[in-house]
Amino acid sequence: MLMAISQFLGSTSTLFYIWMLHNSRSDTEYRAKSKPIMFISLMCDFEFLAYWVMAWNSLYTKLYSGASYATYLSSKRKCALPPSFYNLIFILFPIISISMDSYYLKLLLSSMSKHTNSWFDLLNDLKSSSITWEALMDPSISRAKHATLIGKFLSDANHSKDLTLVLLQNLNTVIRRFRHLCISWAIVLLITCIFFIYSLWSFLSLIYQSTKPKIPKSSDNIPGVNVTQNGSSCNTNFTEAEIPISPQKEMMKQKFSEFISARSL
Repeated sequence: MLMAISQFLGSTSTLFYIWMLHNSRSDTEYRAKSKPIMFISLMCDFEFLAYWVMAWNSLYTKLYSGASYATYLSSKRKCALPPSFYNLIFILFPIISISMDSYYLKLLLSSMSKHTNSWFDLLNDLKSSSITWEALMDPSISRAKHATLIGKFLSDANHSKDLTLVLLQNLNTVIRRFRHLCISWAIVLLITCIFFIYSLWSFLSLIYQSTKPKIPKSSDNIPGVNVTQNGSSCNTNFTEAEIPISPQKEMMKQKFSEFISARSL
């Protein structure tokens, strides 16, 4: 059930991501202010939960199938752990992973907002400088206005230079935090992939073992029968069974032997 819900929510996030990309094709301002990385992160979160639940179900089926948990503990007492410990890992690891992803995503979105604001400030400043430059190209303006426009143009140019430095600094912050987000997800997905492959392989081996015919390896509990297995052949050797005899039967056997000896004389 959890796996189906996670896959449904992941598919829904994918649809929102595609819709956002489609709308950003015609609107430049919308493309700059939209945050498609948020829906990409949601897609990864829900897909991670789906694979994690599937792997966990496979592992539980392998650990506790065919025998009670008490039998499992008695056979592997040195390394066996209680079910509450496994449940704790199952709950805590997704919570830690998603919390870490949300933290880095929040930092990344904050940096992207600052970068976008710096970008629009620089564009507005360049537009103002362009208008001032066009006014300077007008030959009919007076010398006083020309000097004023030159001062304004130089001021806008210096301000644009400062905004460019701020823009580059914000861009470096965005790249650095995006790398942190990618590294964190690489670690989480690596652990999940290893766990998923191991659990799925264990589950498939359990299915394969259930389809094989069960041949007893020894017959220590069957008196008088010795079974040896070589490959696909099975050899059965019958020997004399050692059956315990009660004292009454032993006495009757002794009297019967004495009677036979007396008759033979």
